[in-house]
Amino acid sequence: MMKVKDIVREAASALGLTDAVDYCDGKNAASGDTPAAGEEDAKELLKFFHRVETDTAVNYVPLIFEEAVESRNGKIDTSALSKKFLRATYLRDKNGLRAQYKTYPGYLLTAEKSGVLGYAYYPAEKTLSDDADFSADELEKAFVAGIAAEYYLKKQLFEEADVYAREYKAALSLARRTQSGKNFKARRWR
Repeated sequence: MMKVKDIVREAASALGLTDAVDYCDGKNAASGDTPAAGEEDAKELLKFFHRVETDTAVNYVPLIFEEAVESRNGKIDTSALSKKFLRATYLRDKNGLRAQYKTYPGYLLTAEKSGVLGYAYYPAEKTLSDDADFSADELEKAFVAGIAAEYYLKKQLFEEADVYAREYKAALSLARRTQSGKNFKARRWR
């Protein structure tokens, strides 16, 4: 399981923000009304973490959750689900068989009275002490690169942002390929 604090710390380290690294390690403490050294940088990197995690879940590697659902008048209200609904991936009836459904804004239309809905969801905002929704360790490198790209973009250092953005997308492409089981066979060159 990836910890948000660890990812933010690694991003701060990659960016050379030593006060933010110390803040994540718990070495800097606030005194009175003055925030701890590195706290503002760490909070800014946390905002970038949210953007990267959401972008990853929406565009590259979806977060899938299963939930028991019931329909009312043939409609499953997607706003009543426990996670923020992005899109349905499957619906199974009470016997575990695939059920038919149609997606509409705010609800799914189905003939089933109850079942299990598998759906992609938007990750919730987190604090430094939370766990990331993603558990794959190979995504940690992608998240660090994505946070660095966002940081440099905000600082208007476009070349640096572009380097990290390409690294972010390459790492996510690899993660998506390995998650979907489409690994390439090793080839022999002559």
